[in-house]
Amino acid sequence: MSNNDTCALCELYGVVYLCEYCGLKLCGACLPDHQNKSCSDIWFASSSCNCALHDIIVSGYCSECSELTCVECEDHSKHVILPVKVVHNNIKRDLHLVKDDFDIICGKLNSYDKLCTSKMKELSLIKQQIEYEGNKWMYHILRKKQYLVSIVEGKIDQLQDNCQELELLLTTAKACFSNLENSDVWTFLKSWLKIKNTKEEFESMEPCSYLLQKLKFRPGVEDSFDVSSLFGNLTVDINQDNEKVEFKEDIESYEEEVEKLSIHLQESQGETGPQKATAYKKKGIELQDGLKERRRRYAKWTDYMNAREKDQQKVFLSQLKIKEEKDNIYKCEQLKDENSAIAQELDSLKKESHQKVTNMLRNHKDEVDSFQKQNQDLQHRLSRKQDELKSLKAVVNSVIELKKGNAKSSVYV
Repeated sequence: MSNNDTCALCELYGVVYLCEYCGLKLCGACLPDHQNKSCSDIWFASSSCNCALHDIIVSGYCSECSELTCVECEDHSKHVILPVKVVHNNIKRDLHLVKDDFDIICGKLNSYDKLCTSKMKELSLIKQQIEYEGNKWMYHILRKKQYLVSIVEGKIDQLQDNCQELELLLTTAKACFSNLENSDVWTFLKSWLKIKNTKEEFESMEPCSYLLQKLKFRPGVEDSFDVSSLFGNLTVDINQDNEKVEFKEDIESYEEEVEKLSIHLQESQGETGPQKATAYKKKGIELQDGLKERRRRYAKWTDYMNAREKDQQKVFLSQLKIKEEKDNIYKCEQLKDENSAIAQELDSLKKESHQKVTNMLRNHKDEVDSFQKQNQDLQHRLSRKQDELKSLKAVVNSVIELKKGNAKSSVYV
């Protein structure tokens, strides 16, 4: 809304408020009358719900920017502004979907927390092994020991920081989610936006790369003078079992989401109408595509691990590269065929549309000619009727004059 908008009732003064129930733009003079007659249940927010830029009560919600707006916010003048009450009802209606998403996130976080705990225990055991070997070789390899311990402790600190950050996000989301159902319109929207941002932030975070790795400490040979190289080193092995479990859990979670959406789709077809059913169906198709992609990646990863066990990684990667090149060539050929088919269809549509336009113009011309002929006939008929009317008027006038003459003669007699 801009300052040039006028009141929807009087059309004289500038807009001061936007009715959250009916969406009318009102000036200060028309607001009390509209409140008493049209929207008796209108409610004004406290000063805590004022616009941060203009210090005016917020009255709308910009669907493109996901922000609360007031009547003076010109940045949203070309956007779609909805009344706050309408947005509140829409969000509250779909609140169960947000709850389902957070249930899935909580389940993922619990499994992630368990994995972090087991990894921290493993790293602690590795640290103890390193310290034991360091005590044996204390005089010769003190610097080496400290270096390795610092690496492991750094990984532990990173895991702890990651877990604390995720727990803080979850705590914040739970605190906001618990207040949603009992909150009013204004605090509800602010809490919902905060939960939405927290969810996006959680989904954008990638799992720590150390969870997909397994550190092993290999002690060196005793009674050796080359203690710097023989004390031991940290080796990185991909944790095949854990990664398999993660892939399977990811696929199972997607299958659960697809199943939930199918249930919601059946319910929405009988209760909420075709619009919501279409939205559920679209999201279900997206989830099924994601599930297919994950299964394809899991199969590729399994083939790679089998090749790795046979020490044939290079052969597998070269074959995979050749296969991807062939797939890309096949896709390019498909796109060319589709483009040629589309071009042919466009040409046929152009010809058909040109023919239709030509026929329409010809038909319209024939209709215009017929209308002109009818118009000429009507004009001729009208002129004849006018002539007949004039002659009839003359006859009537003569009859009247004749009657007047007869009347005068009878008077004289």
